[in-house]
Amino acid sequence: GGVSRFDGVDWSTYDANNGLISNVVNAIAIDGTGNKWFGTWAGVSKFDGTNWTTFTTSEGLAHNFVRAIAIDNLGNKWFGTLGGGVSEFDGTNWTTYDNSDYELFGNNVHAIVFDSLNNKWFGTSNGVFKFNGTSWTYHHWAIGIYSIVIDTDGNIWCGLEGLTGGDYGLAKFDG
Repeated sequence: GGVSRFDGVDWSTYDANNGLISNVVNAIAIDGTGNKWFGTWAGVSKFDGTNWTTFTTSEGLAHNFVRAIAIDNLGNKWFGTLGGGVSEFDGTNWTTYDNSDYELFGNNVHAIVFDSLNNKWFGTSNGVFKFNGTSWTYHHWAIGIYSIVIDTDGNIWCGLEGLTGGDYGLAKFDG
């Protein structure tokens, strides 16, 4: 059905008929200048409050099915895709991180979070990966990481499946 916005009084709906690339929205992030970024199963839509901009594989996105969005402390946008790995967008240039060139095992990225040292943590179908800007570290203690967050003590919390025999659960990892 698209995206709904509530301003405290009224609701507004945005969908494929008025700017959004797809009505199926998987992820939302807001950058430092107030732009809204929507990850869909057909690409990314950016809304500046007036105008819509669409990003797909034609512009440099690794895959059009975007499952996660995060914005780092430099303002770079990171898009986790299903099938294409991760795309980083600095506003001009696109960089793709996938299992063809990097140690990102599996190209299905469901969640992204950054720690206080600006390490990038990715929840994937094959475990958790950390990228420090130069090298990758793989943590395979569970598969199917679908959500990830870091608390104030630096602990990494993951919503997962596949801990034991396909079970679902929650895991805490001290990084």
